[in-house]
Amino acid sequence: MQVEDLTAYLDGSVSPSASLMIRMRRLSDRFVRVRNTRAADTN
Repeated sequence: MQVEDLTAYLDGSVSPSASLMIRMRRLSDRFVRVRNTRAADTN
């Protein structure tokens, strides 16, 4: 969670659904990255 995201959210300049989508995308990106590195380690 970035500080700018939080301030923008509290500011009301970003809709809750949009910030949630961004957060979910970051989480999924991180998950994919971790899974890819694990797969590379097993090979």
